[in-house]
Amino acid sequence: MFNNLFKKGLQRSKQTWFGLVRDLFSRPTLDENVWVELEEILIAADVGVNTTEKLITTIKQRVKDEQLKDSAAVRAALKEEMIKIISIVAPPVYGSEPA
Repeated sequence: MFNNLFKKGLQRSKQTWFGLVRDLFSRPTLDENVWVELEEILIAADVGVNTTEKLITTIKQRVKDEQLKDSAAVRAALKEEMIKIISIVAPPVYGSEPA
């Protein structure tokens, strides 16, 4: 029973978090308010202050360097950077055996 409640809570949290980010990047323009709200969403999602700052700094730089103007492209860049961070923190251990 606890496991089902945990899964439902996690699913609700995931839908809420991703929904907020999706809605944030569905706006017609990417102004400073978008970055402030993204920071709030990431911190509220327990991403951590340092990781949040790193993500936002990296995404802003990519927007500038790659001249990203489309919100979908910026959201995709955010996803790519988050995957990079997760990959660094917890690399896959496929095929490894305990020592």
